[in-house]
Amino acid sequence: MALLELRGLSAEVDGKPALSGLSLSVDPGESRPVPSALSKVLMGHPSCRVTAGSIVLDGADITVLSTAERARRGLLPSFPRPPALPGVTVASFLRAALAARTRGLKDFRKLLREKLAVLKLDEGFGSRRLDAALSDAERTGFEALQRELLKPSLIIEDGVLRAL
Repeated sequence: MALLELRGLSAEVDGKPALSGLSLSVDPGESRPVPSALSKVLMGHPSCRVTAGSIVLDGADITVLSTAERARRGLLPSFPRPPALPGVTVASFLRAALAARTRGLKDFRKLLREKLAVLKLDEGFGSRRLDAALSDAERTGFEALQRELLKPSLIIEDGVLRAL
C-alpha cells in the first residue's frame, strides 16, 4: 500500500491555479521530485486551497485536516535553511513539536540525551538558540535531531518527497 496517494488533486496557491488533476503514489522508502506548490498544499499552508481531489496518507484522507493534524499524522516539512527563531532553544522547540505530535510526553530530557548520543551531537546542543548564529553544521544537526525525535513517515522538502 502506498504511504501517500494524491487522487486527481487540483489546488490554488494565492488564489491562482497551481495544480490540476494531479495523481501520484509514493511508497515507503521512495523519494519523488515535486513542485514547491505541492509541498505547500501537502502541509496545508494557509495560502493554499484544494479545489478537487484528495490527499491520502497511510490510508486516511487528510485533505481537510489542519497543518497541525497533518504533522501529528507524520508529515514533516524540511527546509534547506530552517528559519531562525530568536529566543527559542533547540530543546524547547523539539519538546513542543514532540508534545504536539504525540499528545503526551514523558521524560523528554532523557529522550533528548539518547538521540543526541545516537547522532554524536554534544549534550549542550539542546540549549543552543535557534537563531541566525547557528552554523550550517548546527542547522544540519538540528534537522537530523528533529527527524530522529519526531519519526516522521513522510518528509516534505522543497522539491522532494521522502517516504520513510
